[in-house]
Amino acid sequence: AEVGQVLDVYRNVPVPGGSYKGTGPAFRRQFVGHVRVDHIYDDHFAHVSVADGKPAKHDIVELRRD
Repeated sequence: AEVGQVLDVYRNVPVPGGSYKGTGPAFRRQFVGHVRVDHIYDDHFAHVSVADGKPAKHDIVELRRD
């Protein structure tokens, strides 16, 4: 990621009836919004600001690859 990039934010949401031992996934990805990278301070961490949506703690930020 680079400063100024806009990244997608997803939340893992439990699937009703899904289980770890059953068939099918126990969670699905739900799109939450976007964040903009303000400052990179490590290979794995950065300060961001919310561009839109309502990202929360423990959500997953992902670089969209087209």
